[in-house]
Amino acid sequence: MSTPLLLMGLSMIWALLIINLTTDIVAKYIFIASIILILLNFLLIRGGILPIENKTLSLDKSKNKSVNMIGNNSVLVSLISIAIITLSFILKTELIYKPIVKMEGTTQHITGEIIKIEPQKFTIKTDEGYKVRLSSKTFNGQVGDLVDFNGKIFVLNYQKAKGVYIGTYTYEKIKVTTGNGSIFEDMRIYIKTTIYNHLPSKYADVLIGMLMGDKTEIEDDIYDSFKVTGVVHLLSVSGFHTSLWSMIIYRQFLRFGLGKRLSSAFAILFILGFLALTGFARSTIRASIMLIFFFISKLILREADSLNSLGGAATLIVLADPFAVMDIGFLLSFFSTLGILLINPKLHKLQREKLKKYIHNFKIRQKIEGVLAVISVSISAFIFTLPFMVLFIGEASLISPLTNLFVTTFASFSILLGGVAILVSLIPLISVFEEPLFLVSGLIVKFIVFVTEQFSKISFASAKIGSNYMLITLAAVLFLWGFAFLCKGEKNCNIRLTVILSLLILCSSIFTYNMLVFLR
Repeated sequence: MSTPLLLMGLSMIWALLIINLTTDIVAKYIFIASIILILLNFLLIRGGILPIENKTLSLDKSKNKSVNMIGNNSVLVSLISIAIITLSFILKTELIYKPIVKMEGTTQHITGEIIKIEPQKFTIKTDEGYKVRLSSKTFNGQVGDLVDFNGKIFVLNYQKAKGVYIGTYTYEKIKVTTGNGSIFEDMRIYIKTTIYNHLPSKYADVLIGMLMGDKTEIEDDIYDSFKVTGVVHLLSVSGFHTSLWSMIIYRQFLRFGLGKRLSSAFAILFILGFLALTGFARSTIRASIMLIFFFISKLILREADSLNSLGGAATLIVLADPFAVMDIGFLLSFFSTLGILLINPKLHKLQREKLKKYIHNFKIRQKIEGVLAVISVSISAFIFTLPFMVLFIGEASLISPLTNLFVTTFASFSILLGGVAILVSLIPLISVFEEPLFLVSGLIVKFIVFVTEQFSKISFASAKIGSNYMLITLAAVLFLWGFAFLCKGEKNCNIRLTVILSLLILCSSIFTYNMLVFLR
């Protein structure tokens, strides 16, 4: 079992997904079933009552027994992971979630600190420790302000993944005490103010979204065009942003001659600071944990395992908060990374073999490989995220690989130039370069907005599908993979064919649904 942490993470995520798609009570049934299966596993397998048939022949019977036990380890790890996460879900639901939502319909005296602001919405961390979202068109508080008011409570199901279980509103005057805020909030305000001072608000909003993941001020039309064309991930601080900056920091310190260990230590410190600056967004946490694992491996001079790092990051996130799986952003982030790690290397290898066969000029081949690399990454992520986009969002971008080809590389330059411009603005001696850096970064943002707006006008840019229709499709795909798993090891079993058939089922379902809607 070479990837135990990935197996743990996947087992936990799938168990929580099943609970999320059904009801909370299913968690208790899954927990009981997993405990029974774990006990059976120990009694029958470990006790030797029901040994597993081993196809690996050996003259040493003890070796055969050890291989049997190892072969069963993955099942045991999966069952234990499911038992742990379902128990965690049950405890959090009963001890934390239900007592808070019982306040629904009552008027509560709320005192606490504003920790997040969105248009006409203010997230407050109360003195009792829970979070509540205040809805108000007239209130004008700031992050760090202390508030005191009486509010009517209602349940917020769609914010459960973010740890905000209830909302409130009030017609009374809200008492406000101006708070000091945090150094990271002051930094966020400085970054926003600096960008607004140099770029038109339309493009400044997009650059702020790409730099900090703050999408609150982005125009609806622009955000929709990013969503339709499949590049909305650029507006969420994720692995793309975290890895870009941390690797720049790491490589620069290497050039200064600090060595791998010191450079890795500085990169880890930067990641922790960047986490705080972005407000500890879940997509950033996942990417940060993976990168921290990577740099720790550099500190101890060992190679990092990307799949186990991803699994470890997912395991830590869902253990800390079992409701995290209800966040579609977390699911898309996790499975897109998983798709890139599993599929992209094979696609890249296939591309190189074909190019070497038909294109003998090295320079031309290298340029084509660069273009195809962007496409293969997009396709890898698209394959693994398509079911979740359609199931939870009801829509999938069909031109995502093409749009990413035009946009992603330019976005990385814009983010890099914007970040450097902000750093330059802090140093009086070189602040003269601030204006041209923002100018180039803004022009790139303008180009990105133009491309996404034009591509979003294409009639087949995205496809919609009903959730019930999608459930039937996913059931067919899962049945197909279940059959392939049972046939694993047989001569006629072809995993590649299973992948192709799965994609055909998904794509044909999307096409059929959209045709039916069109004909109506």
